[in-house]
Amino acid sequence: MNDPARTRSKAPLYGLLAATIVGLFGRQLSVVALPWFVLSTTGSASKAGLVGFAVFLPGLIVGVLGGVLVDRFGYKFVSAGADVVCAAATVLI
Repeated sequence: MNDPARTRSKAPLYGLLAATIVGLFGRQLSVVALPWFVLSTTGSASKAGLVGFAVFLPGLIVGVLGGVLVDRFGYKFVSAGADVVCAAATVLI
């Protein structure tokens, strides 16, 4: 017979994987590019280090608190909130 599991399209899965790869690549690029930009425009290694720390800090905080937030508020709410915060940070940059 016609099994729905076999006829389902895998396009959404491939789209999710592509978006994840692009997002991870962009994140890693910003970790290198932002401090480098500050260093090249100001010539100050301390300012570049401060920007590097500011880029690294959110990942550290989320890594420590992410599980607690998901347990308390649920993964859908935390995921949507993280997307909103990420969009706001991107606009600010």
